[in-house]
Amino acid sequence: TIHRSDVLLATSELVRELLIGELGVPDGKVLFIRQTTSRRYLRENISAHEIERVLSGFHLPKRFALTVGGFGWQHNVDTLIRGFAQLKSKAPDVPLLVIGREGGAEEMSAVYQACKGCGPRVRVMHHVSDRDLPALYAAAECYVRVPFSDGACLTVKEALTAGTPVVAPDTSAFRGIVGDAGLLVNPDDEKAIGEAIGLILSDTGQAARMRAAAPAQAAQFAPEVVTRAVLGVYDRVARAKVAA
Repeated sequence: TIHRSDVLLATSELVRELLIGELGVPDGKVLFIRQTTSRRYLRENISAHEIERVLSGFHLPKRFALTVGGFGWQHNVDTLIRGFAQLKSKAPDVPLLVIGREGGAEEMSAVYQACKGCGPRVRVMHHVSDRDLPALYAAAECYVRVPFSDGACLTVKEALTAGTPVVAPDTSAFRGIVGDAGLLVNPDDEKAIGEAIGLILSDTGQAARMRAAAPAQAAQFAPEVVTRAVLGVYDRVARAKVAA
């Protein structure tokens, strides 16, 4: 089916590279289309009342950092937590909320081992309603996601859509997503991760500039933009069929 298709749409550069490099699909046949985010993550669609509700329901302070995703080795959560642990003296009252479906025993062991350096400042939660996520993104002072895989970028897009500054890996895929709305780091460097989180938490001017830049970054993967791009591909293929 893959080789019989006229065009293949890849929602990440990683998938595009796999199709071309591993499956031998011709380069010109694979198009990169950004994965969209739901409009419910838009900051203007998230009320102050909803933010207060989740802060109260999760017993969170006004200031906290957030990460959402899996716990597999490729998600690099243990390195993220060790980086956050360095902020113990700089931001002792700012917790990190870690949300994600529980991983395997080995991965979870590495995560909980990293948590020992943070005490109650890191909270790991496995069951969070989709209803609560938009307000959690919007309420967070900083969103952090440092996976090894370029394919794990949806939650970064959701955080940007909610207007939250992010810390993400310094790769070509994330550079295009984050722009001036966050900081990019080496995902292997826990010191750099900690410094980036600390900068956003401590420099209110920088954080405000990142928040101001977030809507423009989020606009590139808004539903209407992605829909137009996909329809454009269908139109191109249909015209080519007619011409043939």
